[in-house]
Amino acid sequence: METLPDCKFNTKRVHAGYRPEEHHYASSVPIYQTAAFGLTNTEVAEQIVTGQATDRFDYSRDGDPTGQVLEKRIAALERGVGVVAVASGMLAISFTILNVTECGGQIIAPVNLYGSTLDEFRNFFSNYGINFDDKFKKQFSR
Repeated sequence: METLPDCKFNTKRVHAGYRPEEHHYASSVPIYQTAAFGLTNTEVAEQIVTGQATDRFDYSRDGDPTGQVLEKRIAALERGVGVVAVASGMLAISFTILNVTECGGQIIAPVNLYGSTLDEFRNFFSNYGINFDDKFKKQFSR
C-alpha cells in the first residue's frame, strides 16, 4: 500500500506508505535500530548518495526504512507530494529558513530565541546571504 488515494483517513493512518511484503510481512512497521546499512559495492553507494537508489540507505542520519514509512504516511494523510522528516528541531528550523529565504534574504526576529537558533541566525545563515536583524533594535531605531 502506498498513498491509498481512495481510502479514508484512518485507513491511511494505519497502512499508507508501508508494504509488509518488503519487511518480511511484519504487520507493523519495523524499527530499524542501526546506524549503518550494508553497501554491496561502490556503485550502490554512489546511487544512494546521488538519490538514484531511493529504496536503499547508507547511514541512518540520512534516512532509514522506518523514517521513509513515516514520510510516506504523512504525505498520504496530508495529500501532499512528499514530506521530509528530520531528527531535530534545529534541522527543521534550518530547512525552513533556507527554503523560505531561498538562500538570500533578511530575517527579523527577537534575540530571545532558543540559543542555537540565534547562533544560526548570526553565524551560519550569513554564509548563504541571509542577514539577521534584531526585531527590537529595528523597532526602536526608527
